[in-house]
Amino acid sequence: MNIQRKDLGQRRSEAPSVQDYLDREKRQVPTYLRDNAYTYQGSEDLPAERWYSREFYDSEIKHVWPRTWQLVCVEEELAQPGDYVVYDIVHWSFIVVRRSDGTLGAYYNSCMHRATRLCDAAAGHATEFRCPFHGWVHSIDGYVSEITCEWDFDHLDEQARQMPRAQVDTWQGLVFINMDPAAPSLREYIGNLDDAFARYPLTSKRKSAHVQKPLPCNWKIALEQFIEAYHVIATHPEGLPYIGDANAQYNIWPDNDHVSRMHTLHSVASPHVGDRYSEQEKLDIITDISDKAGTQKRRIVLPEGMSTREFLAEERRRLLKEEYGLDCSELTDAEMLDTIHYFIFPNIVVWTAYGSPIIYRFRPHMDDPRRSVMDVMFMTPFDTSKPRPPSAEIDYLSAESSWTEAKSLGRMGWVFDQDTSNAPLVQAGVMASGKRAVSLGNYQEARIRHFHHTLDKYINNEPLNLGGPNPRS
Repeated sequence: MNIQRKDLGQRRSEAPSVQDYLDREKRQVPTYLRDNAYTYQGSEDLPAERWYSREFYDSEIKHVWPRTWQLVCVEEELAQPGDYVVYDIVHWSFIVVRRSDGTLGAYYNSCMHRATRLCDAAAGHATEFRCPFHGWVHSIDGYVSEITCEWDFDHLDEQARQMPRAQVDTWQGLVFINMDPAAPSLREYIGNLDDAFARYPLTSKRKSAHVQKPLPCNWKIALEQFIEAYHVIATHPEGLPYIGDANAQYNIWPDNDHVSRMHTLHSVASPHVGDRYSEQEKLDIITDISDKAGTQKRRIVLPEGMSTREFLAEERRRLLKEEYGLDCSELTDAEMLDTIHYFIFPNIVVWTAYGSPIIYRFRPHMDDPRRSVMDVMFMTPFDTSKPRPPSAEIDYLSAESSWTEAKSLGRMGWVFDQDTSNAPLVQAGVMASGKRAVSLGNYQEARIRHFHHTLDKYINNEPLNLGGPNPRS
């Protein structure tokens, strides 16, 4: 039985909070980080069938995917007219292409004749899209430009030759599409997120790695473990000396159903281990298994009177200056080290600042409610005084592969192995559950509940809250 109390959702770890650590910063803290908004999401259990039921999955296909903004690619991948990326979601497929006039188009990947899939490559460059079945030609501008035996099709007017299209828009150098012509604009959908990226825009970063892997679980199971830090104690126990998991901050804004945020401290011991480790011991552990300060060949002795957090933040500033010419002298330690990321409904997680340069994307695999596909993209800085390096191509892993096989992920591969090792266990567990329900923490897992509330709003066709999430600086 769920207990109802007036203070539900208000309790927090007794350890110093994210805001306490921001108080200690020696540099001015940006306004967006000072936003500690949180809206209690309730405490009721969620039915386990949400993660395996064909009926619930079909309701998502009908009501969620056709109406939401979804990340396709990085805009740099569509730099020149004719550059294209194919985006597949369940049974839909789109060709997103740079048109001849320089604008972007998103066309259903289907021949206007007998609906043959036009483009099967994941990405490439084309001057036209020729159907492999009967040879009809579709231009990069979205219309049929050539019909085999055109004399037999004089009943098709100009409108019948126009390819159906989705909405397409960009934000921070990322390309999104939405199938619903009546959907709110992308800016309305995500709210005032630009403030959170003003000091480190994604447009000044490049996609340096992109790895895709199928997972044996529902797409929501794959996603949910990446929007909470509650799992660190059991899934990443080696990180407890330097990850502030139980005192992470979660932001949920009452005026935006599509966005939430997590801020997890780095170089700060977990409340689960307290002061068990000295600052030097924390530094030894971090430099041994983490790349926050770069590859080290010898032990670093922490300068007297300096915390691990201060030292690693300064090292990070130095490395960003040396490698990319970035001046981060005004940026806080939090911006240098911490995990600060936004979930954008329905299926992506975008990291801001310089703690980790990651974007996650999660989708159903084909049309199977118990299978999904996860994409990991690294967005790293580059020297803007030099030509922009090309975006990385996708490295495809099999379901049986280890993430460590993708060399572009560096030392993060084994961390993703830890995370996704839980996926088949959760999938099996929700299907075997005698309780037939899932319980969530009131604060640490509130983003998961917020995500499901938004799912329900789409499925039940309820009004959505748009706006927020951050006050303007």
